[in-house]
Amino acid sequence: MTKLAVLLALVAATAAATGCKKGGGSADKAKYSALCVESDKQMASSGSGVGADTFQMQMSNVMQTCALGCDAADDPSCKTLDKAVTALCGVTPSICDQMCTSVKSASLKKAACSHGTKK
Repeated sequence: MTKLAVLLALVAATAAATGCKKGGGSADKAKYSALCVESDKQMASSGSGVGADTFQMQMSNVMQTCALGCDAADDPSCKTLDKAVTALCGVTPSICDQMCTSVKSASLKKAACSHGTKK
C-alpha cells in the first residue's frame, strides 16, 4: 500500500470517528488525556519500521484519542493532536483539507483546517 493510500485510508477512518460531547467531566478529561498519552507513546516506540496498516492504526488512535482529550479541554492532548496533524499534513496537505470538511471533533476539525492547503 502506498503512503498516499495509507493517508487516504486514515482520513476515512478518522472522519468516521464520532465527535465528543462538549463539557465532559473531569473523569472524561483524565481518561482521554491518559489514552492520548498512551497512544502517542505506542506510536513513538514503534519507530519507522512498522507496516502501513500498523502506522495507519497508530496515527488514527493518536488523532482520535487526543481529539477527545482536546475537546474535553486538556491542553497536553491539544498539543499532541496538533503535533500529529502537523506531521500528517506536512506530508500531504490535501489530507487536512478532506478532514477539515468531514471530521466531527471540533478540535480535530480546527487543527486540520489550520494545516490544510492555503487558499
